[in-house]
Amino acid sequence: MSDSTILGISVEEGDHQMNDSHSNSQNNNNNNNTREQSERRMALDALERDAATVWRELPERFRHDKEFILKALQAPELPHKSDFERQFPQSLRFDKDVVLGFCAREDFAQLFLDRHLYVPECLTSDKQVMMAYCTKIHRSLQECSEELCDDKDIVLAAIALDGLELQYASLRLQEEKEVIIKACQRDGKALEFCPPGPVREELVSDREFMLQVLRQHGGPMLRLVPKHFKYDRELLLEALKHGMRFRYCPFEFQNDKQFLLEALANRSQLYLEMNRNTQKDVDICQAAIVSQNSTPEVHTRVLEHAPDLPQQREVALAIVQRGSEAFMKQLIVESFSDAFKDDLDIMLTAIRRTPKLFGYASPRLQQHVDVIIAAIEGDTGPDVLAAVGPEILRLFPRIVTHAIQTCPRRQLRILRSQIPADLWTSNRPICMAYIQQAGRVLDVFEPRLQTDREMALHVAQYAGCDFGRVGEQFRNDLEFMYQAVDRNGRVLRYASRELLRGPERMPLVIRAVANHAGALASHSIHVTEVMRHHVGETNNHQILPTTETVLAHVQQKLDLHKVFVQEFLRGICILRRVAPSRRSPLRMLDRGIETSQALKQLIAAFLGVPVAHELKYLRTAHANLTATSPPPDPQQPEDPTEQAGNRERPDRWARRRWLRDRAQGQLRVIGFGVEEEDPQDVLDHDPQVLVGGGAGRDAIPRRWQARLQHPHRRRNPLEDSDEEDEEADRPRVFHLGGRRPLARRGHLMLDQPPDQGPNGNRGIQVRPMGLMMGARRAHRDRHDFEQAIERMAQREEAMEQHERAIAEQQRAFFLQDPPAGVERMVGEQDAMMAAMLRPPEDDDDEMEDLQGFII
Repeated sequence: MSDSTILGISVEEGDHQMNDSHSNSQNNNNNNNTREQSERRMALDALERDAATVWRELPERFRHDKEFILKALQAPELPHKSDFERQFPQSLRFDKDVVLGFCAREDFAQLFLDRHLYVPECLTSDKQVMMAYCTKIHRSLQECSEELCDDKDIVLAAIALDGLELQYASLRLQEEKEVIIKACQRDGKALEFCPPGPVREELVSDREFMLQVLRQHGGPMLRLVPKHFKYDRELLLEALKHGMRFRYCPFEFQNDKQFLLEALANRSQLYLEMNRNTQKDVDICQAAIVSQNSTPEVHTRVLEHAPDLPQQREVALAIVQRGSEAFMKQLIVESFSDAFKDDLDIMLTAIRRTPKLFGYASPRLQQHVDVIIAAIEGDTGPDVLAAVGPEILRLFPRIVTHAIQTCPRRQLRILRSQIPADLWTSNRPICMAYIQQAGRVLDVFEPRLQTDREMALHVAQYAGCDFGRVGEQFRNDLEFMYQAVDRNGRVLRYASRELLRGPERMPLVIRAVANHAGALASHSIHVTEVMRHHVGETNNHQILPTTETVLAHVQQKLDLHKVFVQEFLRGICILRRVAPSRRSPLRMLDRGIETSQALKQLIAAFLGVPVAHELKYLRTAHANLTATSPPPDPQQPEDPTEQAGNRERPDRWARRRWLRDRAQGQLRVIGFGVEEEDPQDVLDHDPQVLVGGGAGRDAIPRRWQARLQHPHRRRNPLEDSDEEDEEADRPRVFHLGGRRPLARRGHLMLDQPPDQGPNGNRGIQVRPMGLMMGARRAHRDRHDFEQAIERMAQREEAMEQHERAIAEQQRAFFLQDPPAGVERMVGEQDAMMAAMLRPPEDDDDEMEDLQGFII
């Protein structure tokens, strides 16, 4: 074998194979680098769009990368501090570029307070960092090093934000005239931090400069001026207006009445500092109370010295404008003359502050539109409309609109009875206001809903459960339904069948799900009997696509967009930060970023790739569909059972239905809206009746509602020992809980049927609630109800055995020794009753099991 071959392989072939393997590894490295760079670019682009959401999904190597941190700092909204700056490495937490990135944000002042972004101690000597802090954060100059506190640029930046920052500057700059003047322009009290010397004497001797200082909240600085300036009338008035105490005013001016009137016109609180003789002057009292900045404290002190002043119109108007509400009510009710009650300015101001004073206005003012509207606030609407009368309401319908908009929902029924019937059909703003406030549609609105497009959209937004009353031509219009589901996605189920079966149904469904996560849920909107009259007996939910179908379609669209962006456009379009050598070889696309973006959209539209708003809907719908639980709707209950009090645990009613089926033949359920039988007939035939709460209470006559016993408490059975035989024959009414309890702590419980009163007089026997045994709330029933029923049956069986044993003991003991037999029987009976009714060791758990039952 020749030397040129080794193990049958020539040297040339080996060299070629080594070169090929080296080139392959080099290509793999290049591909890995390209993939890494592509991944970084995509992550940076996503971070720029939504840093708050994307940051959590980034790999740890990116979250500790300085480039990614700086990019996130440029986003409109930052991630949470527990995921962001608190996870930074020590080297990046105090990095200058990162700190400057925080300082460059427009909301840095608020971030400084919320995230405690104090300047790192290692950067207090850095001029660029401290300049950024001093221009946005108060008192940052005190954090600077001594060298920077002597830097004029830093100090000027700090006092431009707050003049009092002068106190942290160096002594050299505190004596510089230019710095002092700029500080006093921001806050006049900064003059105090100028040390005594020739610069200070020169400044305080300048009258125009001192006027500017006093007007910038520097009233106390008048004590620094020369003596001849302290008697300057204009300087004294400005100083008293901006914070100087009255006692520092020269004595000659303290007795000058005209000077005092001018001073009180600027600042009424000076009245409280005057001596008593001056306070008793009527003109001084009137000037203090009519001043535009008077306070209730000043009013009280003035009226102590001049109680007759409220009879003057100016004083009365000042009291109702700026006085305390209690004092204003007292004056209007007791001290006002009839002339003031007919004064529009006085009564309108008083009613705006306290609407219930409307009844004290004169009859003329009670017909004034502005006064009526001012009186309507909160729960005063029904009373005001009743006092006004229908004629005024017809003349000024905006009164009714304002009353509906401000009325609480619980009083809308009362308010509706005070509105003339013709206004509901003739005035459109009134109908719109009622739909928005009440969240429902009245029957008189239906003719408008057939033709009024805006009102129909208003119904979709505020009264989605009544959207079935909207005209069929609207519910069959695709553009209208797009607008409707954008306002309330749950109205999707009321779209016409043609629309839900057509080719455009999937975009409509996606927009509905993007608006509301429960748009596809069967219980999203309860179809009442009134609704079935309009939308038909068949539920449109049966023809809606399932959640899995919609989710698969959304995921397919999102995958298509991902492939389009990451794979298809990667080779033909220009991306940001791409070198010229890597640009697209297609000349039509190599025209700049704007042209590239336009051509991207054209290609996406041709291929059917979602972009812009369609992509936004898809992403929101995907987030809603993949969420663990849909968000609750604040307007309407999602299930009719929620009207009976189930707002926290939806599965509780399933357990109650199971309990009803389990107890079939022994207990009967009414009150769930399933049966419409008369409770009296039910009680005559069934020995025991189980009644639901909330909605079921309305189905029971009022005379029987008092017999609904609270599920959280038990009666003391020892109180019923004398009536045990009668109680066995009485029908019982049990209450399984509801939104509002019918019996509260300390109330009496009615336990006698109305037709079985004592002595045949159809009365009701009233007994105290007895001993209350601890039980938790009804919605916390976490234990097995089957065991509860078994324990209840065991106790009933034990009671029957006990009764038979008592009867046998009575015959035996009375035949032998009646007195001893009675005493022994009573003792054993009490012991057995106490043992049987004593709660077990796990009393709290058993009370939860047996909640709702009263033995």
